[in-house]
Amino acid sequence: MKIVLDNIIFSLQTCGGISGMFSRLVSGLQRAPGVELFAIERDDATRNIFRQQIDIPASQIIRATGPLRLDRYTPVSPSLIPFDEPFIFHSSYYRYCRHPKAIGVTTLHDFTYEVMRLYGWLPTLVHSRQKNQALRHSRAVACVSHATLSDFRRLLPSTPGQIVEVIPNAPLCTPRPEAAPSTRRNRDVLFVGARAYNKNFSLLVDALVDTDWRLVLCSSTLTPDELSRLERKLQPGQWEIHVFPDDDALSRIYSRSHCLVYPSSYEGFGIPIIEAQEHGLPVVTGPCPASVEIGGGAAIVMDDYTPEALRTALQRLRDPQVCTTLAEQGRANAARYRWDEIVAAYLRLYSSGLRS
Repeated sequence: MKIVLDNIIFSLQTCGGISGMFSRLVSGLQRAPGVELFAIERDDATRNIFRQQIDIPASQIIRATGPLRLDRYTPVSPSLIPFDEPFIFHSSYYRYCRHPKAIGVTTLHDFTYEVMRLYGWLPTLVHSRQKNQALRHSRAVACVSHATLSDFRRLLPSTPGQIVEVIPNAPLCTPRPEAAPSTRRNRDVLFVGARAYNKNFSLLVDALVDTDWRLVLCSSTLTPDELSRLERKLQPGQWEIHVFPDDDALSRIYSRSHCLVYPSSYEGFGIPIIEAQEHGLPVVTGPCPASVEIGGGAAIVMDDYTPEALRTALQRLRDPQVCTTLAEQGRANAARYRWDEIVAAYLRLYSSGLRS
């Protein structure tokens, strides 16, 4: 099976769930028997943290040299791919290939732009148009959750004959037992990931005001406004930040924290939920469908998106028995998500696309 992966996400992100997912897919496909793998890639891809963790031989790289601002929004030209037999084309971020032999596969992550309207009407229009084009040109679509599949069915018209399946993600950061501390810090509340509006980071900060909980943040660098807000709302020593910690450092932080709070109001998947569960951490999530789904009944779900609701959820975690039960249930839930099974599911999807 000949597969061409479009690695443009590594040029668009320094770090992030999508680039992490795609790096795991690349690694898995490299080990799969009967796969002839190629990757369209730019020189700046190696700035991505997850791309640095994989080795792609130069002989398998199809070099792209156009301006990134243009490349990210345009289909892949047939002239870039010198094949005359059918091949799978799987883009990491919503591009399709004009090659007549390309069989398109798209991973559908979420509809954050469309549902949350975070970025204004013009960016939303451009992003939605690109996503819709990629989906229309795809013979097969992998939705990362049943919640995303539901949004797909609700927001876009169906394409006749298109294969649509749910293929989830899995933890990117797994436990390092040798680095685990002997005891957890019983007041450390962990927040992992981006801080866009839908992530409700400000809600978490407000919920911790005048409490003995302590915020541990693993994310990108704080903006001046965010730093000012933290210093104004929380007490000195009540918070700390780790900017893009590597997997070893993040695993140690998971292992010593008391709980993960993931209060997002819209998600496609939510990888930190199952990372925390795999590390034995109780999880508090918002009541959005994807978070509830991925939590697998092993997370505390806030009643609504208010500081009071989050404080009420955290109060439950002062009970050691509740924490022990959630840790056990969470580990069992996280065990359902494994990259080897996910790669195998993509290989089956590719084969279905080739046969249809």
